[in-house]
Amino acid sequence: MNIKKIMAIGAHFDDIEINCGGTIAKAIKEGSSVLMVVAGDGEFYHHTGEILRTKSQALRESRKAALKLGVVNKNLICLDFPEKSIPYNVEIIEKIDALISFWNPDIIFTHWANDTHQDHANVSKTVLSAARYHNSILMWEPIFPSGRTAISSFYPQIYIDISDVQEQKIQALKCHESQIKKFTNRGINWIDGIIARSKYRGFEISCNYAEAFQPVRMKFNIS
Repeated sequence: MNIKKIMAIGAHFDDIEINCGGTIAKAIKEGSSVLMVVAGDGEFYHHTGEILRTKSQALRESRKAALKLGVVNKNLICLDFPEKSIPYNVEIIEKIDALISFWNPDIIFTHWANDTHQDHANVSKTVLSAARYHNSILMWEPIFPSGRTAISSFYPQIYIDISDVQEQKIQALKCHESQIKKFTNRGINWIDGIIARSKYRGFEISCNYAEAFQPVRMKFNIS
């Protein structure tokens, strides 16, 4: 399968790096071009009203992270919908549809449809609607605490060995300093959890580290 263009669509500024950052870094090393699309504006409030991350901080961190993966900043697009209130409606569907038509990706990565986080689930449904004519879509694995599997289980069926780019992925995650601080304050070692998941998925396919995906549909050309 000759993958020249990849499109990764996430709800928040760290979702793509967490869930398919290794795949992106590996694909870029092998000559693919990547477009990263983030639906939310990045501004995050505590339920008390305290601002934990501003829009400018989120964008700054994400640009640094994207560069660590090899994605140039012009290929990082923010749709600027309000964090924690990302909709599933015609407005966001048409925006994603337009970007898919513009980029014409060989494969699209996005959230698992049954993720418990409302933003994640709405972005997933949006992508399924906007990419209704597209032939190759993979959903990434939900991860605690930002999202979990609900209703039905996530079934990993496609694995990508990211052993050679695992450290590159970790360096990208470390750029999200506000997220690290948020989870540390809650007693959660955010990056260690992500490493543990990729280590386990790597164990399942006899390599050091891997990322796992469930296909919505995949097109293969046999020649």
